[in-house]
Amino acid sequence: MKRYLYLCWATAVVLALRPAFAQLSPPSEGATASAPAVSQPAAETVPDQVREAIADRRYREAIQILEPLAASESAGFDVVLHLAGAYDALALEIAGDKNPELRKTYRQYRDKAVEGYLRAGTLALEAEDPRAQSILERVLRYDPRNVRALAALAPLVAKTSATQAIHYYQEYINTPEGRADLESQIAYGQLLVGEGYWRQAIEVLQKALAAGGGAAAERQLARAYLAGQQPEKALEAVNRALNRDPNDPESYLARASLVLNTDAAGQVDLAVNDISRGVELVRDTVAQAPEDEKQWRRLQLVLANGTRLVEVISAQAVTRPLDSAARVKLAQIVSALGELSRHLHEYQAVRLLSEGAKAADASLDLLVALAQRQRELGQAGAALETAERILKQDPNNAAARLIKDAGGRRESK
Repeated sequence: MKRYLYLCWATAVVLALRPAFAQLSPPSEGATASAPAVSQPAAETVPDQVREAIADRRYREAIQILEPLAASESAGFDVVLHLAGAYDALALEIAGDKNPELRKTYRQYRDKAVEGYLRAGTLALEAEDPRAQSILERVLRYDPRNVRALAALAPLVAKTSATQAIHYYQEYINTPEGRADLESQIAYGQLLVGEGYWRQAIEVLQKALAAGGGAAAERQLARAYLAGQQPEKALEAVNRALNRDPNDPESYLARASLVLNTDAAGQVDLAVNDISRGVELVRDTVAQAPEDEKQWRRLQLVLANGTRLVEVISAQAVTRPLDSAARVKLAQIVSALGELSRHLHEYQAVRLLSEGAKAADASLDLLVALAQRQRELGQAGAALETAERILKQDPNNAAARLIKDAGGRRESK
């Protein structure tokens, strides 16, 4: 049971190209069959003459065509990636030459390749494209301590390789930018705890705390103490987190999990109250900022952990009966979690439609469905923007006109 509770708490190209591009090809269907679908970056068409030039190793010719296309801030993913790959290929051709002039040229090509890969990697990250990792790792081949690549790769690879992520975090945290990045330090500490390195985690998190890490650092520090069998220090840390930010829903759920994990007699009421408060707070913060993706991620976390904690308390009630007041409150929490789940599914529906709306030729039916769901979710600004896009195509669209006239706000009931 303690192990279960702890886990509850502990809770991101081109085939035709030459070798410089080979590892950037999308994975095969077989490799991704069991993975959830991910969106791909919007692909701007790369001219056929560019593909032909690259296939024939005429990289300079390809660059002359690609650079004007890539100069735009809205340049497509494929254009940016092909340009970076062309510079990469040129750099590799002269990488071992000792001629001073060629060494200078090599550095110019290298820097252009790094710049392009960083830009393409950013586009891939934004679209949750699985090629982001291989693109950003190409940056490290030329610049092993590139802070932008390290900062992006550490949380990205943590999903698949904790060992590799720890390495990237270590490299990043030792840079001036990393030492000032408290969010990454806390994430690093969290990863260390999850992998069983609680002593190292305490060291990292205490430094983050001293630098102003706040409630988030205290929460992860409490996890580290708990992993190190120091429940008293863990409770002190999570209480400090709540003192720092009494409106943080995650801290309430962390304390509820800790209280249940210590098997302290008579503490179920405190755990139930903390879960209730956490659920209430996350519901309110999402209602106040429905267009803030960070709040939706927090809602998802609170929903998952709150549900698990309720399951734990319900299981314990078989041998440790709940009093009537606690049972009533727990039932209220279950209902509230159901509402959060429904709300989260509505948000996911909006995201699904939003992906389709990225296409320039998205259908009016899709756009209308998106605008209506955005409005119902409270995303007034996004709903208004979508309605205006509809009206450009169909000035007489009644649904879009209604949404625009209401400023994207929900209809009063």
